[in-house]
Amino acid sequence: MRNYKRKTTRPPIETAVLSEALAKINAGVISVRSAAKAYGIPKYTLLRYHIKQSKNIDTSALPMEKLSMKGHKKVINTFSSCNNYL
Repeated sequence: MRNYKRKTTRPPIETAVLSEALAKINAGVISVRSAAKAYGIPKYTLLRYHIKQSKNIDTSALPMEKLSMKGHKKVINTFSSCNNYL
C-alpha cells in the first residue's frame, strides 16, 4: 500500500468560536444548522460536539432517573389519565 498524502488542509476550528456556537445551541437560541452557517463550522462537527455535551448532563437530580422505559410510560399514562378528571 502506498503512503497516503493529504491533498488539502483544513484550518483548525477555534475553541472559542466552537464553544460560543454550542452555548447558543444548548440555550435553544439557534439550531445546529443555522449555527453552522453563522460560524462557518461544519454541521456534523457541531452536531457531534452537541451530542457529546448532552450525554454528559448530570441526571442525578432527576426524579425518574432509575425508571425503565416502561416506568416512564406508566407515569405519563397515569398523568394523562388524571388530566381527564381535572
